[in-house]
Amino acid sequence: MEDSKEKYEELKQKSITLKDTSSSLALEFYELSSSFEEMGNLYLAAESAKKAAAMQKEISTIDEEQIRMAAIYYEEASMKYHSINYYIDAAKCIQEAASIYSQLKDYKQTYKCYGLAKNYYGDAGDYDNCGIAYFYEMEFKKDYYFKLLVGTRQGVSKKQFKSIPKYLKYKLFKVTTNYGESIFRLVISSIVIILFFSLLYFLLQGVSLADKDNTNVFYEPPSFTFGYYLVCLKFSLSLFSGYSTTPYLLETMNFISSIEVILGNVILALFIAIVLRKVSRR
Repeated sequence: MEDSKEKYEELKQKSITLKDTSSSLALEFYELSSSFEEMGNLYLAAESAKKAAAMQKEISTIDEEQIRMAAIYYEEASMKYHSINYYIDAAKCIQEAASIYSQLKDYKQTYKCYGLAKNYYGDAGDYDNCGIAYFYEMEFKKDYYFKLLVGTRQGVSKKQFKSIPKYLKYKLFKVTTNYGESIFRLVISSIVIILFFSLLYFLLQGVSLADKDNTNVFYEPPSFTFGYYLVCLKFSLSLFSGYSTTPYLLETMNFISSIEVILGNVILALFIAIVLRKVSRR
């Protein structure tokens, strides 16, 4: 038993020494990076900084300061790679930094790093990874504002109040279009909006012919029937699409139809933006 305890203490001391040595070696690599940069060898400066970051990351520790230092080393390596147009290496290093910051729940630094990764992948022409980095940039922006929103329980601060519309903006952007990456979600959102407004018109019982003397065999007078719901559906679809072929109008609460027209234009603009984004990546 005593021998085992002594062995345990010996190994424990060795592990501490090894950790200190690794940390010291990582710092030496980082300092070497600065030396290479002064000599004008930016490639070796970037490689040394990346090596320092990798070693710092591998150190088994729960010390947040040392973990954050690894992220800083990766950021330094990324900047050096980018300065010599090694865009892919720059993007990978800054993504490593983003991964570390996300583990530390530092979402502001995380989304900033993913934003840089997006730009670097774009510079390299790697548009698939550019799209992935963009998605995570938006995702962590949303998480950052949500963290601000629920971060403190000591009353509602001014910062919390300002974060509400920003969080809702990113949340809605994700739900409707997956941050501008999904046409399918946009189509589903369009269908939901049309069905919602058609049901609203149906309940209001306010959709009627624009010209009372006009005879339209497809028109149903206001009633709680399926036929009249189809009239409301056509009315909603014509407003949403911006192309009306039906001589109908809403007799009451016209501001509701104005809201649907605006939403239809917003959806159309988003559709064009998504298509252009995807075409530009090919």
